[in-house]
Amino acid sequence: MTQTTALRRGLRFTDSTMPELIEALAKTKARMRLVDGLLRSSPTESADGELPMTRAQLTNLRREMVTLQSDLRAELRRRGEL
Repeated sequence: MTQTTALRRGLRFTDSTMPELIEALAKTKARMRLVDGLLRSSPTESADGELPMTRAQLTNLRREMVTLQSDLRAELRRRGEL
């Protein structure tokens, strides 16, 4: 990651209020715990016999959430809250 990328991290949240940032971070952490649990567990089928998401989809979702969490934390650090 270049320095300019690091400086831009979280800028999409500059118009968000502190309560919105904190709530979004908490929701992201909770979702990550759920996805991590699904990734660790053995595949269980739903009632119709199909998995709701493939392992690859869960992994991609987790990557997106890690990026989102990093952006939220960057904006909170910029505001002096972390």
